[in-house]
Amino acid sequence: MYFFETLPPQCPQRLRGESSGFFLSFDDLRGKVFVTMPFDAQEIFASLAEKEKIKGHHSPEGRGIRVLSRALHGWSSGDLSARDVIVLCDQAVEDWLKARLQRSPWSAQTKPALLSDALKNRLIDRMEAVRLQKLANLRAQPDDEARISKAEVETALEFCIQLIDKHW
Repeated sequence: MYFFETLPPQCPQRLRGESSGFFLSFDDLRGKVFVTMPFDAQEIFASLAEKEKIKGHHSPEGRGIRVLSRALHGWSSGDLSARDVIVLCDQAVEDWLKARLQRSPWSAQTKPALLSDALKNRLIDRMEAVRLQKLANLRAQPDDEARISKAEVETALEFCIQLIDKHW
């Protein structure tokens, strides 16, 4: 999802009455406009593969992106279920945060404590922490209660990729 304080001048013309592939939504609380682009797994995967070639995969960000790339590939090919992808997203971000916070990969620190430390160290902001907690809650649901939609999976994948990618 791309966020604009105000729409760029070229967007309103493209979005008025045309099928441009973009979707608009308006946040009444903040008076902000969101432009959402359709989920394109191939494009995202190609972009991640290119970045991985350039930046490597040995950094915490590179390792996180590699796991998310595999989740993306598995999802788009139909080899992974929605639940599998949610688990991979949550685990990739948790491992990335532990590495960036210099915690042991085997640390038993709770998710709220990990997110709190990440907030203090400015790795994430409050809204990202809320979204990550929602992702962890979705992961923690029992299998028989978890009804995870395609949109939730794709949103989680895009969010996690963007979160780690901005620190790469």
